[in-house]
Amino acid sequence: MHLTDILRLTVQCDSVEEVKQFLVKVLSFNGCKIEVLRVKPRFNKYLQDMIINFAWNRSVICELQVKIGSSTPPGYHEQHFVYECLRTARARDIGMLVDTITRRINWLR
Repeated sequence: MHLTDILRLTVQCDSVEEVKQFLVKVLSFNGCKIEVLRVKPRFNKYLQDMIINFAWNRSVICELQVKIGSSTPPGYHEQHFVYECLRTARARDIGMLVDTITRRINWLR
């Protein structure tokens, strides 16, 4: 069993150049003990982002989402909610599913 995406972070940049500068800073900083496992650029797709999965301190697999622009695409929150429900259903974890639904209901209030 692998624990993934325990820590998630989203960073918003104004331009591709700013993304490059951010990545150089993050990837060259050795004090955090970051080991990049996967880079998934999706800038030419709907979300205009890049996903970087990395091992932090050789113990936790984390996800960093780097976005271009400050606006959230229409329907993003709804799609993400469905994604989280499907992900927790596949994990067969009722507690996580209830938590996901509860967070969404509280967000809608």
